[in-house]
Amino acid sequence: QMVLPAGVAAQAGATLGTPYLFTFTAAAPPPPQPVAYLKGHFPLNETNGTTLIDQSAYAQNGTYTNSPLLAQNGATNGTGTSVSFDGVDDFGVLDRTYRLGLNGNFTVAAWVRPSSVTDDRPILGTDRRETHKGLQLMIRNGHPVLGFYGDETTGTNNLSTGRWYHLTWRFYRGIQALFVNGVLDTASAGHGY
Repeated sequence: QMVLPAGVAAQAGATLGTPYLFTFTAAAPPPPQPVAYLKGHFPLNETNGTTLIDQSAYAQNGTYTNSPLLAQNGATNGTGTSVSFDGVDDFGVLDRTYRLGLNGNFTVAAWVRPSSVTDDRPILGTDRRETHKGLQLMIRNGHPVLGFYGDETTGTNNLSTGRWYHLTWRFYRGIQALFVNGVLDTASAGHGY
């Protein structure tokens, strides 16, 4: 409720002679709509099953393999859940990755909470093992990495276990850039794909 005192203009050219009471009713916000420019949006909010749901307009659902733990605590309260992969054989598979547009300029962002930072800890990648063909977005020995199998950039931030990080990998016109929690970590030019 809002009360306007006497003498306040209620509309152009009119003033109220006595206080006037306004009552506002807030409607529930509409459900979120897919963002047209996103090629994939995987919030990992599944609570059961094996379907990895893509909430973008493209609906390129994938499949969870080897029973990762669904419905785990998310990065921030009230924003959904997360999925815990065991670091051994749990993963998600997308059959039509070419539709994600990762073969030109792209940006990929993810909330991650590593339970280990030793060795290579993949976040997103392809299984092609040819220079400039296989995409690797990972944590390697505590550092974020963006690579095209043999052509990569390693961040300088030291990531630790048990903490949430918002990691962003960007490839634009031959420049590989890594961001940690919204801040540029490192960037390097001269990369192909």
